[in-house]
Amino acid sequence: MLASPPPSCSSCSRSSRYEVPSFSSSRSSIRAQNLAVGVRRSVAEVLETPKSLCTRFAIWLENRTALEHERVLGAVERDGSRFLNLARSTLAYEDALKGFVRHSASDVTYGELGAHARTLRDFAELLDSKILAGSLSLELEQAIFRDGDLFFKLAACCLDFEQALGGSGSHSG
Repeated sequence: MLASPPPSCSSCSRSSRYEVPSFSSSRSSIRAQNLAVGVRRSVAEVLETPKSLCTRFAIWLENRTALEHERVLGAVERDGSRFLNLARSTLAYEDALKGFVRHSASDVTYGELGAHARTLRDFAELLDSKILAGSLSLELEQAIFRDGDLFFKLAACCLDFEQALGGSGSHSG
């Protein structure tokens, strides 16, 4: 059995291997920040880490033991509520435009962590499709980093913690 992450994961001060760009206080987009510093990064490059964190953290959530469930759920709901709300709202909006109705009956089977994991996985897939189609709005890009700031820190810290327990990802220095 693996231990659960420390309750202060979201304030993890050490450098994570998952470097997530922060949403700047000036509320400018990543695209605008790229232009300001003369760096040209595609939306796909900018959002690769958040997409990867969503997918990997979904898998991590699905593998929590019953003993870890409440503690992990508390941390996810504390640090991820804004981002999860954004993800669910975006998915519901896209579903409504397609005439699709998402059913949540299976949430009873997998519990709240499973529901959060499915939301993250579905959101990562939606981001992939929007990026490939070139239809990711500037507003959604900004909201991902604004609302995801604490969530991405929590996800990166938990994934780093898991790797440390497994004996990988050690830093020399």
